[in-house]
Amino acid sequence: MAELWAIYYILSYAWNLYFKKVEVETDCLMAVEATHNSSIGSASTIIEMILELLSKNWETKISYIGREGSKWPTNLLCLAKGVSIGVVIHQVPPTGVAELANQDQAFMY
Repeated sequence: MAELWAIYYILSYAWNLYFKKVEVETDCLMAVEATHNSSIGSASTIIEMILELLSKNWETKISYIGREGSKWPTNLLCLAKGVSIGVVIHQVPPTGVAELANQDQAFMY
């Protein structure tokens, strides 16, 4: 359930900043399946809220990425020591993360 709230807050924040293209990656397969299949938990208010955001006039993608497929989570966890719990959106990638992104991108293709 926490993963669904994180997806909602990220999408809501991006929409409020007028982003036109957003990609959300998560290691929670259940959350991805819930957002791709409206019949799964369609009675859930949070899923309905996410689906409403996804239906707006913008390009969105929510995808599953296994923990072994990305070094981002581990690196960001190390950077987040001492930071309060919640969604953190960086305007500029933290030091070291840009290099990990390049490595992940090279690994994916």
